[in-house]
Amino acid sequence: MKHTPFLVDTHPAVAAEWHPHLNPTPTAHGVATKSGKKVWWRCSIDACDKEWQAFVFVRVKTGVPGCHACKIKQNPLKYYHTKQLLLGSLASRYPELVCEWDTEKNAPFTPERVGTGSRKFWWNCSTLGCSTKWQANCANRIKHGTGCPKCKRVALANKVDPSESLEAKFPAIAAEWHPTKNGNLTPKDIHHGNKRPVWWQCSEGHEWRNGTHNRTRLWKRLPELQQQARKTLGLGHAETEKEDKNRPRKELPRTEEEYAEKRAANMQRKSAQSREIGAMGKQWVMELFTGTD
Repeated sequence: MKHTPFLVDTHPAVAAEWHPHLNPTPTAHGVATKSGKKVWWRCSIDACDKEWQAFVFVRVKTGVPGCHACKIKQNPLKYYHTKQLLLGSLASRYPELVCEWDTEKNAPFTPERVGTGSRKFWWNCSTLGCSTKWQANCANRIKHGTGCPKCKRVALANKVDPSESLEAKFPAIAAEWHPTKNGNLTPKDIHHGNKRPVWWQCSEGHEWRNGTHNRTRLWKRLPELQQQARKTLGLGHAETEKEDKNRPRKELPRTEEEYAEKRAANMQRKSAQSREIGAMGKQWVMELFTGTD
């Protein structure tokens, strides 16, 4: 009579992963090695405790304990899908991507041992001054030309519509752009509402640092500032409507000489008021632009 081999005798490590609660029997005793039953297993490697279903004869064929995820961790090169390597490795087909390959985080994989499939790997940005690390699969990098996500965000932020640039919208403010302290950045390259602090220089040589949006937002409020200045000086706002009605009427000039003298006095007074308003408005604007009191 032919002896039937049992799982506990031929493969004790695999039998030890027999799930004691989800199967009809608590142990693998009496289960043949060539059994076609699909049963539950529990991983015994590094307290993984992952539960999965598999046929008994399939587990016997592999003969290695542990779930599929643990097997890949133990020997990733053995279980890596190498069909893509038939078309050539990453290093041979796309050598320009090898310079951004993260050797430390991708170990034990190398550009010579991987294809151009959908498995994700780690990359280092090759742009000067950027040390960003990110994950992406080779297929997306090749098909869509994707690169460093941080550099992509910076490029999109710096892309400005010429009609919305500072130079196009506010040429008077753009004229005070500092010629040396902003590097290669020019009023053509920055949006008029950008919050990035940049350097400015007025016609008298004063230098200060402020955001573009602060300057353009305040520039739109100049008429409002002029009204505030007139109200502070008491020009046209100090007297109420009732006081205007009770004010005695002024006598009209009787001769041409009196009219000319009064007209010259009024023009001189208005000129002095305008200079005062201009000085106060300029002081307020400079304080708000520079952030000083």
